[in-house]
Amino acid sequence: MEKLIQAHPNVKGVIAGNDTMALGASAALKAAGMNNVIVAGFDGSREVMDAIVAGYYNVTAAVDKFKFYMSSGNMSGTIKLYGISKS
Repeated sequence: MEKLIQAHPNVKGVIAGNDTMALGASAALKAAGMNNVIVAGFDGSREVMDAIVAGYYNVTAAVDKFKFYMSSGNMSGTIKLYGISKS
């Protein structure tokens, strides 16, 4: 990710193959002082839900055989779905 940041210092967003990769990209962007870059991943993991609530991550998507979920900064639907508290 560091090489991509150097090659593309004006990047506006990153779409990662899964939430683990997106968390790594988010950490690299934060270390580079690039706090306004939107980061998205897939899996809807609890770790990522917590990171979204804390403001360290932007979007995740999760798919199960019955429903598709997408969560972003406002988290209202995800908070209800996962029982996550902002406090």
